[in-house]
Amino acid sequence: MFAIDVAIASMDEIIVTATRREESIQDVPIAVSAFDGDFIENARIQTFDDVLSLIPGAVFFDITGSNGSFPSMRGSAFTDDSPAADLPVAFFIDDVYAGSGSAFNTDFYDIEQVAVLRGPQGTTFGRNVVGGAIQITTRKPELGERSAELTVGGRNRPGFEARGFVNQPINDRLAARVSFQQRRVDGHTFNETTGNDVGEIDVWSVRAQALYQASSALDVLVSGSYSRDTSKGLPRDLIIRGAQPSLLPVGPTGLALNPDPRVVNNNEDGFTDRYTWAGQIRLDWNTSWGNLVSITAGRGFEGGSAEDVAAGPLPELLGKLDFQDEAQFTQEVRLVSPGDGRAIDYVFGVFFLKASAQRTENNPFIPIPGTVLASLTPPIVGSTHQQIDTLSVAPFGELVWNATDWLALRAGIRFTYEDKEGEIEHFNDPNPFTGPVFTVPISESWTATTPRFGLEISPTDDILLYGTISKGFKSGGWSLNNATPATAQQPFDPEEVWSYEVGVRTEWFDNRITFNGTAFLAETNDLQIRQWDGVATFLTTNAAKVEAKGIELELFAQPTDEFGFGVVYGYTDSRFDSFPNCAVGVDCDGNRVPYVPLHTATVYGQYATPLPNLDATLSFRAEYNFNSEYRLNDLNNVATRNQTKRDAYVNAFMTYEPDHGDWSLSLWGRNILDDEAISGSSNFSIFHYSAAEIAAGNQAFRAVYDTPRQWGGSVSFRF
Repeated sequence: MFAIDVAIASMDEIIVTATRREESIQDVPIAVSAFDGDFIENARIQTFDDVLSLIPGAVFFDITGSNGSFPSMRGSAFTDDSPAADLPVAFFIDDVYAGSGSAFNTDFYDIEQVAVLRGPQGTTFGRNVVGGAIQITTRKPELGERSAELTVGGRNRPGFEARGFVNQPINDRLAARVSFQQRRVDGHTFNETTGNDVGEIDVWSVRAQALYQASSALDVLVSGSYSRDTSKGLPRDLIIRGAQPSLLPVGPTGLALNPDPRVVNNNEDGFTDRYTWAGQIRLDWNTSWGNLVSITAGRGFEGGSAEDVAAGPLPELLGKLDFQDEAQFTQEVRLVSPGDGRAIDYVFGVFFLKASAQRTENNPFIPIPGTVLASLTPPIVGSTHQQIDTLSVAPFGELVWNATDWLALRAGIRFTYEDKEGEIEHFNDPNPFTGPVFTVPISESWTATTPRFGLEISPTDDILLYGTISKGFKSGGWSLNNATPATAQQPFDPEEVWSYEVGVRTEWFDNRITFNGTAFLAETNDLQIRQWDGVATFLTTNAAKVEAKGIELELFAQPTDEFGFGVVYGYTDSRFDSFPNCAVGVDCDGNRVPYVPLHTATVYGQYATPLPNLDATLSFRAEYNFNSEYRLNDLNNVATRNQTKRDAYVNAFMTYEPDHGDWSLSLWGRNILDDEAISGSSNFSIFHYSAAEIAAGNQAFRAVYDTPRQWGGSVSFRF
């Protein structure tokens, strides 16, 4: 993919490492989209949600608050945030793996590139990458160049944001770079019960790097980062289907619940209090055999959060309090052959991970007289704790035979050994939400072989045709809450997917038009899926077989030096091919897989006009995001699914920049039409209704809405 810049003769080439070697994106035989630093700035990409809205077939959804945000790609989505569960889409920052849901709440700042690889990447990326991989590459220190930048801004909600960097050469072979970002913005939703605004953002991050050129053949990069998040308020809407619950008190509007989606009635505001840290030492050594890379890295996360799970105004209802602690050590060594046009190219390496994660969840609950759960003995404080240690070792390799100038064959394989062990503890009061009181050990190991085979044909320098067969693997695990000690010790099975993909990558008219297309079929065995047990608990189990098929199209054009546009479309039909007994007496065969929209699309354009009298350039950018509705559970029966459709999400940006280039002024707006789509919803009727009211067809759903309309401006200074 190519970024659309302001007033350029042709679109700039983007170099990616999607095959673990540096290549032009148009030469990469897999489905990958990439955005360079200028594009990220122009499109104001700050979060994973911003990124995935530009990727065909991808969405980003929030289920469990700041510690549980999840991506969906290629029909793979997973919502279990237990420490012993893994996501199907992995996140890599500067080639360091981060797989937990909390990693997807990371802010972007001082970014060189974002690349999104779709489909199983089980050979060269490996661990749990069955749906895809997201690569974040930060800007590195530059030798011999002193530079700095500072951007400050505000928005319609009171608050401010600031970001910047300083690049400082120490001598001819040593340079340092320090980057930072801070966002402090008041809440966007009013909590009518507490009288406070919720949805506040309060995050700051800093990153320091040092690059040492030990010799003409050896570079040493040392980096460390720290982020602190003390945001307040996790808004949870309660959507009613039918009559207002008679058991809830009447509020200021004369109703028990305010129907305005920008007003909630939560008995507590909720909060996030966490920090993350990361550090790495990277060696790049150019030898006659190729580039030898060693990455030694650590990453950690610790903190807590609270939210009103039931999303209602009564203080007796469930208010969940979470504490999490994660740490990991990774070591990867790989050898990449020189890019000198030889007949055989290769990548060989080994990956090692040692990780520890634990989570404690407290669920205080006093049943409301008259509800389905009124028979429970109050008060209840159901508490669960899960601790898991993970060891993963995976050697891998891939060969490419460049048979002719226009034909290449690719074959790769990865062997994975993974071991998980720890314990699950349920303490305080036995109840339907967390199960009985017990402490049990958990332990299991798995092995997997994940090959990839590919064929590449280049009839001209501007056309690449390719076909790929690949396998992905995601290890098994355990849910946090279980009904009995026996079921707590029984892991859900690993997930395996075979993917078949054909694609084309083309460039036309001196790179002014780029068109890429992909068709895929993915067959998954033992899909891991989180299910509501019909009473009070979410558990992860395995669906027997799932088939996902689709097409992904990307068109980017720059008809003139001043105007460019892009169109991105994805079609994904992901269904349970076989899922017997998904509920008591019910088969889900043929049902749609949750959190996978059938259609996604993004259209964007940018126009730049010179202002000769002012010696400046004024640029405009606008984008429209769409996704069709998606199902919210395996039964496909959640009534709020129609509200997952995003069809009025519009962003716009304007930048004024003097030709001298030492400062610029930007204005921006997100969700300008105030789209009110929800990203996730769960049926929590048992907390609010009596059995008779539910039998009469009344339902209550907890939901998370898109962030409402935002607008603001910023000014940047370059030194």
